[in-house]
Amino acid sequence: MKATQEKLDAYGVLTAKILDALKDGTVPWTKPWLSGPPRSLSTGKTYRGFNQLLLGFLGREHDTPFWGTYNQVGEMGGAIKKGRAIHACFVLEAAGIPR
Repeated sequence: MKATQEKLDAYGVLTAKILDALKDGTVPWTKPWLSGPPRSLSTGKTYRGFNQLLLGFLGREHDTPFWGTYNQVGEMGGAIKKGRAIHACFVLEAAGIPR
């Protein structure tokens, strides 16, 4: 049951972002990024599926397509500016298929 609740929460976050964009007059299914699709800071790989859509919405507020964890930024010699927003990504797994 817990996995189902987490799945519903992830979809709820994305649904809220879509509704917020519609209320602001933004067509949320247009290409949201300015400098390419959302990519992992540590690997450079483009996010796919759910996270690409979610980070694409969040990316409207940023000038870079790269996303990373606090630890990844630190390992690369960077630092997170005080007061920066934290955004969640989700790992969604197909039933019965291990990661």
